[in-house]
Amino acid sequence: MKSDRHIVSFSGGKDSTAMLLLLLEQGRRIDEVVWFDAETWEFPEMQRHIDKVEVYTGLKITRLKPKKSFDYWFSDHIITKGKNKGTKGYGFPSMSRRWCTREKIRTIDKYLNGAHTLYLGYAFNEIDRVKNNNSNNKNILYPLIEAKITEDQALTICKQHGFNWDGLYELFSRVSCWNCPNQSREELMNLYTYKPELWKRLQEMQNKSWNSFKMDYTRVETFTKQFNDMKKYPNRKKKSVKTLHYTEVDECFYSSAEPCVYGISKNYDNAYIPKDDWERNWTVTSSRTNRVAHVGKTRQSCADFIEKRTGKMVSFVSNERYLKEVAKHNRL
Repeated sequence: MKSDRHIVSFSGGKDSTAMLLLLLEQGRRIDEVVWFDAETWEFPEMQRHIDKVEVYTGLKITRLKPKKSFDYWFSDHIITKGKNKGTKGYGFPSMSRRWCTREKIRTIDKYLNGAHTLYLGYAFNEIDRVKNNNSNNKNILYPLIEAKITEDQALTICKQHGFNWDGLYELFSRVSCWNCPNQSREELMNLYTYKPELWKRLQEMQNKSWNSFKMDYTRVETFTKQFNDMKKYPNRKKKSVKTLHYTEVDECFYSSAEPCVYGISKNYDNAYIPKDDWERNWTVTSSRTNRVAHVGKTRQSCADFIEKRTGKMVSFVSNERYLKEVAKHNRL
């Protein structure tokens, strides 16, 4: 690749699409638009969206593909190192084993080898993420942050230009890989309900994988049974539990950037409510202040808040580990 080129890093989502439209409106230099194609792991609607963007903008989008497919890394590659040596396939990715992200970054970096200026579609909501990551890199520009455009505003801009991803954003907060384990329970329910052909493929993937779909060892068939029961018995009375305190968390995250330990747990407003009622709010509590730092509709929205706040990835651990992290932090 030639040096000193201005490259649009295009994910195909609402933020990068709004960024591309903004760059064109501002008349800024664009030498190439680059999109990583995860092939069979992409929503079919995303593939159609990429085609639509090309027609609308008149720009040819360079589609980068990994040297070996995600399907290969998932179930065919023989692991040669570590405790899983000899295992066939990396299985489902997780926060601590993001092999899919590694392959994506490796493919893009190899293609972009050489001097270049990169446009990244971080929304104004993510300004802290930029500060904590690579804001000192003069070769990376953030047009949406410059224009103070939030994620919601980015989606509105896209819709104004006729881009709607065939309704994907009505069902999912993120529209990258359809089989991502980081999806919330609500999003998985939508995948099961509205994308049955993809859910069937997800079940087939679970049958091939040595590890569970979720880090808490929940397998796809467990979700299938739960969602089937919800459809079959919509008015079934659920078991109730007592109010949980902030230390009785479901996940936690330790951030040396704050420094602080964050706990994610259900926000119980009443003495007794259904424990598995996933429509209830979740909260993020700070060990530093012992106060709620954020309230989200889903557990994933809380994880997203922590990632944006600290610029680091969320680590999902047990309540026991969380308490140890709190104790360790208090000794610092």
